[in-house]
Amino acid sequence: MSEGKCAMDLALTEALHARPASMLVRLAARQAAEVELSYEGKHANAKKIIEVLRLGAKKGGILRVVARGDGAAASLAVLTELVRGGFVSDALPESGTAAALGIAVGRASWLRAPDLEMPASLRTFPPPPHDAGSAEGEQDDRYTERRRARLREAFEFAGEELGQMLGELGPSEAQLFEPELVILVELMNAALARVDIDTTVEAALDAAAAAARTERSDLVRDAYARVRARLGGIDVTAAPPELLAAEGERVLVTDTLTPSLLVKLPRSFVGIVASDHLGTGYASHAAILARGRGLPLVFAPSHAVEAIADDDMVVIESTVQACHFWVSPSAEFVVRAQARRQAWLSGQREEEARAARTSSRAFPIFANVSARDERVPDVAAGVGLLRTELVFGDGPPSEAEQARVYADLARRVSGKPCVVRLFDAGGDKPLPWIPAPSDRADLRGVALLFANPEILRVQLAAVDRARASGDVRILIPMVRSADDVARVRRGLASDAPVGAMIESAEAVRHLDAIARVADFISIGTNDLAASVLGVDRTHGALAAEDALLVVVRAIVDGAHAHDRKVTVCGELAADPEGASRLVGLGVDALSVTSGRVASLELVLSPESAAP
Repeated sequence: MSEGKCAMDLALTEALHARPASMLVRLAARQAAEVELSYEGKHANAKKIIEVLRLGAKKGGILRVVARGDGAAASLAVLTELVRGGFVSDALPESGTAAALGIAVGRASWLRAPDLEMPASLRTFPPPPHDAGSAEGEQDDRYTERRRARLREAFEFAGEELGQMLGELGPSEAQLFEPELVILVELMNAALARVDIDTTVEAALDAAAAAARTERSDLVRDAYARVRARLGGIDVTAAPPELLAAEGERVLVTDTLTPSLLVKLPRSFVGIVASDHLGTGYASHAAILARGRGLPLVFAPSHAVEAIADDDMVVIESTVQACHFWVSPSAEFVVRAQARRQAWLSGQREEEARAARTSSRAFPIFANVSARDERVPDVAAGVGLLRTELVFGDGPPSEAEQARVYADLARRVSGKPCVVRLFDAGGDKPLPWIPAPSDRADLRGVALLFANPEILRVQLAAVDRARASGDVRILIPMVRSADDVARVRRGLASDAPVGAMIESAEAVRHLDAIARVADFISIGTNDLAASVLGVDRTHGALAAEDALLVVVRAIVDGAHAHDRKVTVCGELAADPEGASRLVGLGVDALSVTSGRVASLELVLSPESAAP
């Protein structure tokens, strides 16, 4: 095939800084042709962001675009349209993960985490002047005590500040922050113990925070920021002035989202785009607060967040977990997004009201729960999947702590089933406190729990205790064989029902034996699709290819042969078309994110089909 070549000189309507460059690279990456850019004697591969940024191309400058190979003319045409159109992003949304569902339209207000570094002169007290009448050891003791006093004052101030905030919040939100009071005490004790070791007060605090048991929790970051800011004389008690001054509906854009920042947001803020450096995401306290306040929240890659400029128009559509947001879209797109937002809000209210009025449930829809205070809709058939690895993602929980959470959730669903999935870690979901053996780094799910028997023992004991408060059941992740189910059951002191999660080709092969010993079966379509279709979990989430559906039907038939009911979890179950097909295959129930329960109730309800 002959190689085509097309070239065009374009006047830049925008400088090729982060966002326009990112858009150009993403669009070029979709093209079959090779695309080269030239600017003032420098050249770049249009599909490589670093090379494009290094051009330093300025607004009004002339950018030469050369396309070579198959589809060269078409590639040049779409890139030309992007540049001449002012880098409008209607067709080039950024991707992220939804931590709170919804649609938001507003201008960006950037807020970076405060710079907590401070001049050396403020970082520590100088040694006291030598007192001829005092021994050297006595002077050292006085110097150390001054450092201790400075740390204590900062922690006391942080505690008072937190206490004041708790008094201003409602009971449910205040409860989310209560662990931070304990964290402050633990951090203070750890920091005071290091005053003699570290060179500065701040270094002692840094070391204590780094070694904290709940290091990945955003409450630890929150507590640390309060104390560190006090040491540096930075006021973090009120909403930042730049946020208070913002006019119109706004979208918060930040590199570090803390719970305290979220509760200080003015009412004009309708959504959030943030980086997730801690990796706590959906289960973070900030995400829980956002869901409670109806604020759409997207966690996005750092490069996508950094590409947003202050006052850019931003549209967030986080109505499914894998979501998108647009930066500086066209005016027409914004108008359509605002209409979609109003329709979505109205639809949410109407769906819950209609589902509550449904006289008979056509099909049981359970809720997937990922945080201890997450609301479970009244119309849900119960909790079909409690993701304990997200609920306790910030550290290994005690038996008592787990039992309280499971029992509280069981009471909140008023006697309906509450299915507790054992910690599902490993693979693409690592948990630092559930380590894999050095020679078996690939262990996942129940296999990883067997390699950490004490963690499994404590979790099973917690479920046993919670059974007194309701219908608490166990679900085993990544089951491989009937022996996995038997081993877990032997660890229980109660008669808690034990379910097996079928998520791999290996489990499907052993389904008959698994169904004989399990009390119920759950199908995790995300992982099962990846195993059956050979795609990653992200692409497998909504896969409904015939190959997968054939396997689902085989699982249903095999489970029903032993009178075991089958529930399907995963994104496929939350999709209306996918849910309908699953029901047609004979599954007994679906378990979906809380925000999807009401809509699926209506889709699968006989009343919804009435004129």
